[in-house]
Amino acid sequence: MLRNIISQLSSHRLQTTRCRPMILVANNKLVWRLPNYLAIGRNISTTGNYWNNQKNSLNHHLNKLLRHKILTSGPITVAEYMKIVLTNHNAGYYVTKQPIGAQGDFITSPEISQMFGEIISVWIANEWACQGKPAHVQVVELGPGRGTLADDVMRTLIQLPHLKEPGAVSLHLVEVSRTFRELQLKKLTHCNEDILGSVLNSDNLSTQPYPTRYGPSVTWYYNLKDVPRQPMTFYILNEFLDALPIHVFTKTPHGYREVLIGCQGQEFAFFTANGETPGSKMFVQAEETRDCVEISPESGVVMEELSSRIESSGGAALVIDYGHLGDGGDTFRSFRDHARHDPLVDPGTADLTADVDFGYLVTRCLPFSVSVHGPISQRVFLESLGLGVRLQALLSSTNNKELGDNLVSSYKTLTESMGYRFKVLAVTPADRPVGSVPGFITRPS
Repeated sequence: MLRNIISQLSSHRLQTTRCRPMILVANNKLVWRLPNYLAIGRNISTTGNYWNNQKNSLNHHLNKLLRHKILTSGPITVAEYMKIVLTNHNAGYYVTKQPIGAQGDFITSPEISQMFGEIISVWIANEWACQGKPAHVQVVELGPGRGTLADDVMRTLIQLPHLKEPGAVSLHLVEVSRTFRELQLKKLTHCNEDILGSVLNSDNLSTQPYPTRYGPSVTWYYNLKDVPRQPMTFYILNEFLDALPIHVFTKTPHGYREVLIGCQGQEFAFFTANGETPGSKMFVQAEETRDCVEISPESGVVMEELSSRIESSGGAALVIDYGHLGDGGDTFRSFRDHARHDPLVDPGTADLTADVDFGYLVTRCLPFSVSVHGPISQRVFLESLGLGVRLQALLSSTNNKELGDNLVSSYKTLTESMGYRFKVLAVTPADRPVGSVPGFITRPS
């Protein structure tokens, strides 16, 4: 079945080249260098006085807010700090910045090559076929960034028999950032000023679908729980969970103590709680032995919600992110301009992230009647679904050497540097047993 789906993609035109990243390794971390990459979105220079003044203003607002909170009620958890810095309504990083791309702070797999989104589509189409080929499919993406992955998935799915029928596919995007919603709208639809204003300003996003340029409708939501619980819904979480707030705990002679953030003079600094906190009592397991433990309760809630939906309505969820199997720790960090940055300096001007604990995600699915597949390396997942076949089809469709070189470079990025670092996990109905789902049949590498 996979070969049939891949063969149907071979006639797709080669999309405009996106980027050809050079990846360096510094302090065992990936550092991106992205030459000749065109940013999408508002025409704001990142080097001019406008951005410098804007950055200083936002930075001052968050600094004032954080200092007031700390000085009023004491040091805050890392989770509280992340939530304020990343999603504050007025000055949060994801609310005010366009962080993806050369003019941002990081790059994601969909921005590297169209092949990534096409392979995700192949996996969705195969699961749809194995679950009975129902007449309607919902595709839900959490944290869709600039809309590139959603665009590739829609472009691919509507080329397949049955799914090209009007109304067969609908797209649903969970996005809290006004800036990102604008980028997604411009990417996915033939938007006009009326639609733009409605999507950006409406308090009732979930009631208003809009046609995409491929035909299927797209609807925006602020929260996963607002997305309709419909049969045969496929959820995509690509580099979404790594940005959710984490609680950090350090091992001491007196047991695990939570790491807090407080003020030291005019600067923010890490402190260790003197005694137990609600977080250390609730989240650290009795059998824990690591020196540093990072727990994301919000990630656990997301996995529980997804498992509940799949248990009752079918479909599947696909989680792709950098992370570990429950043996990692001390990964809380920050990136600005594609380089490491002190997470406590200039809050709101840099991305905050932490490795995803895939072992923890699996445990949150166990109470539900679902099957959990993986985690497996992104390299194995993509290769086993035909990424190499798709590469050859695209190479044969162009005589342009530069385009061909970019395709090969993108392929290597997805399967080598990112291929080993990133992991993939899937949740399916229980009648799709472990070992039966393409992409996860090969043992992890």
